[in-house]
Amino acid sequence: MPSRKVCARLPAWVFTLSGSELQKMLDYSGPVGSAYSGAAARHPHPVADAIPPALTITDYLAHQQRALAIRLVMDSPDDRKPRTVLEFVQRCDADELRTVWTGTLGADALIATATAGPLPVLSLLAAELLDRAHRWHDITELERAAGSAGYRATQLFRDYVHADEIDANRAAWWQGRPQRRQAV
Repeated sequence: MPSRKVCARLPAWVFTLSGSELQKMLDYSGPVGSAYSGAAARHPHPVADAIPPALTITDYLAHQQRALAIRLVMDSPDDRKPRTVLEFVQRCDADELRTVWTGTLGADALIATATAGPLPVLSLLAAELLDRAHRWHDITELERAAGSAGYRATQLFRDYVHADEIDANRAAWWQGRPQRRQAV
């Protein structure tokens, strides 16, 4: 289990997303590599960028297992979402998930699916989120990932970025309004 020193911090709005929205953010790979260097970054090829990579049955099943693990961690029946990266990683434990999903029919089978094999998908998900948390310290990367997750994530990101301006405007309004006298 990683310590608090190793865990990067993410804004709180990331953990208000649904499991499917977080999955879209994690699926965003961003413009890295030789295909996006130089002119290719400025003028992406519309056809080549729209073609999804070829999938095998193994890739499809791995993607479905990952989606299941994300939903198990983020969309718990008691609506208690993880609030930090550390809580997310701690919830990627089978025993922790069993306590959260107690009383839900079929939950044990789903958790067993997410923890099966020599390299459980829950462990990979925890490692992936830790990696992305470090990458998303770059505000432009976080913005691109939020944009790939849809409208709600984009709006939450914009509110996060402009929160200081909103707070400053709110404070200025509060100071400029007339004071009420309290009745004694």
